[in-house]
Amino acid sequence: MVIVKRTNEHSHGPDEQAAGCCEAKVGMKRKARESQDSTHHIVGESFQTASEGTAAKLPKLDSLKRTIQRQRASVLAAPAQPTTLAELTLPAVYQQTAKEEQFLLYDSGAECQFSTSNI
Repeated sequence: MVIVKRTNEHSHGPDEQAAGCCEAKVGMKRKARESQDSTHHIVGESFQTASEGTAAKLPKLDSLKRTIQRQRASVLAAPAQPTTLAELTLPAVYQQTAKEEQFLLYDSGAECQFSTSNI
């Protein structure tokens, strides 16, 4: 008996709902990284714009919310703990206030001075 396996032969057509599901998940992840909308709002908006077939193929609500929260956590994650003083650097996001005012006034490497002009 000889078994021959041929690659790249498909016995099914394309699954439009699965493709739409992937597009919806990618869109939710992008929106999670770029916007401050609530997790529930992002998921709800995706369900509203998706077709019925695509919405049926999407993962459970809890899974989608966790995915969005993980995306946000990866963007908002604090920098790694430095092991030496030479490795200690302050990214630009930590040098400004929420109103985009300069917060780090002086950084000599060994000494940092923080303040705002609102003194």
